[in-house]
Formats: sequence, structure tokens, C-alpha cells
Amino acid sequence: MSTVTSTDAVPLGRNQLARRGLTAAAVALAAVAIVRIVGVALAPDLAALDPFGWGAIVFVTLVAAVLGTLVYALVSRRENGDRLFVGLAAVVFLLSLSPIVFGAGPMPGMTTVGLVLLGVMHLVASIGIVVSLLGRARGLPA
Repeated sequence: MSTVTSTDAVPLGRNQLARRGLTAAAVALAAVAIVRIVGVALAPDLAALDPFGWGAIVFVTLVAAVLGTLVYALVSRRENGDRLFVGLAAVVFLLSLSPIVFGAGPMPGMTTVGLVLLGVMHLVASIGIVVSLLGRARGLPA
């Protein structure tokens, strides 16, 4: 007995894409909030720095989720669109680390713990957005 798999792209409906996008935003915000809360509990001085302010965290995470959803809407129509999206997301994640590596270190009050925390926040936001948009985790809209 053999299994036939299709590589034809099946475009998502608008409602399904919107549900996945909203899920991506919610999951990413929740994950980043948990990391921020734990990180600031371990290093309270970080709370005073701009990158750890709630406004910046919410804004940047929502922008990432919206842009991720738009990119996914475009590439998901292509053959191997999910694979392309994951590759693009990996590149964007690595690029998102460049300000942490090259720019945030000299920020007054920024510590190594703060830089690691920023990196972890980027990581959990990226994973939350990608997994939610792909709909591949149990309990997420397919």
C-alpha cells in the first residue's frame, strides 16, 4: 500500500488566515510577556530600560505578527510555501538579533543578562508566530 502526497499549494481562506494571524499575535505576546516577567523578576533593574517597557514589547510583537501573517499569506500559495516561510522566518529572526549583538550593548544600564533576555524574547516571539501561522501545533487552528 502506498501513500500519495500532493505538493500542490492549497491557499488558506481569509477567515482561516485571520484566525491564524490572531493566534500568532496572542501566542507571541503571551510568550514574550512570560519571558519578560521572569527576566525582570531575576534582574529588576532591566524594567527601567526602554526595550523592556510593555509598550515597546506589545508594539514590536504585534508588528512582527502582522508582518509575518502578510508574508505567510503571500508565500503559502507557492509550492513548498511553508518551507519557504520557515526559511524566511529563520533569516528574519537572525537579522532581529543584529541590534542586540551590535547595538544594545552600549545602552546605559544594559547588562549581559539583559541582552540574553532580549534574544530569548525574540526567539519565543518568532517560534510563537511561525508555529501559529503554520497551524502545526496541537490545539491551534488548522
